[in-house]
Amino acid sequence: MKKFLILILSILLLSGCSAGKDSSEDVETIKPKEHYDVVFLSGPEFIYDNGVNERCLYGIKDYCEANELKYSFLEPAVLDESAMEEVFTEAVEEMGCKLLVASGHEWDHFLAKRLEDYPQLKAIYVDAQGRYAQENAPSHPDNLAVIGFREEEAAYMVGYALIKDGYRKLGFIVENEGELFDQVASAFVQGITDALAEMQTKEEEEKDTEKENVQLLYACAEENLPEKAAEWYAEGTEVIFVCGDELTDQLIPIARESGNGKLVGWRYDEYVRKALDGEDYEPLFVTSTVNDVEGMVYNAVKAAFAKGGGWNLYSGKDIFRVGVKEAGVSLSPYRTINWRTFTKSDYDALKQRVSYGVNISSSESVFENEFEGLEIILSE
Repeated sequence: MKKFLILILSILLLSGCSAGKDSSEDVETIKPKEHYDVVFLSGPEFIYDNGVNERCLYGIKDYCEANELKYSFLEPAVLDESAMEEVFTEAVEEMGCKLLVASGHEWDHFLAKRLEDYPQLKAIYVDAQGRYAQENAPSHPDNLAVIGFREEEAAYMVGYALIKDGYRKLGFIVENEGELFDQVASAFVQGITDALAEMQTKEEEEKDTEKENVQLLYACAEENLPEKAAEWYAEGTEVIFVCGDELTDQLIPIARESGNGKLVGWRYDEYVRKALDGEDYEPLFVTSTVNDVEGMVYNAVKAAFAKGGGWNLYSGKDIFRVGVKEAGVSLSPYRTINWRTFTKSDYDALKQRVSYGVNISSSESVFENEFEGLEIILSE
């Protein structure tokens, strides 16, 4: 099933790359020296997995096809300066592109340096790895836009919604330690504690209601991660927030085998991703945090070609971080099957609340703090 879908996607994208060509033309007439308006620079081994590269390319595709522009993509053999320079030169000098879009480690620094020599060329770098969570993007010229995602806002929504839905034994697993994960963890805990505070106030008003405590288990990715997750589920953990690109697939069979264990995905709507494999994991995932890479790339490409000051919103020396307000991050679409008591109205109210601005703090020592009603247990 997945191979069939990949084939279809490949055909659609190739047809987009040759927009304006008659289908009867010989393939040999479509050469690299032909002009393309937009070129996507990916990382090595571009695969159609509904991940960052594919979402970037679809954002480009959607805008270009709607505006009769031509697009293509190039991938370096490796991500070193020599290979990147080769595909950059091909895109600019041979394909004559007006706009570059790139994602992947090192493209940010490469483009920040090279674009100074091409003032008429524009480029968009998508910080899909969340490397610049604290506005610490590299200094870059005005013809380069660096787009990041306020992932902490979606993490806050997860923590808040899980508590409101009645979950009291939670797990949180991160891919590795670092600034981004500290911020996401802090926001997740803040969402939990804000929901608890609201419920405690309501309980005090109703008086005779017994106060409920929440337990949160935390672990950084380890070699025995599947065994750790299985142990958590066996001891009563209800749902695990999997905060890492490579971790989810490891935990899916563990959650299923546990009988009633649930997961929260990160950065992508995991139901959609797994549907590409012909699997129905919808009931397994309570929700997922989602970075709308496709939508944000579409908007930035539109701004790059539009007249006026739209490009100034994205470009400049700082990173342009999009959150709930800009529809850059969210939870996956509300699906009744995933929730127990949390309603669509509750979901919409939470989204509106965060979009108007919740003061989400960032603490590197969030798991060393004490919170009323919340017990945090660090995995050994």
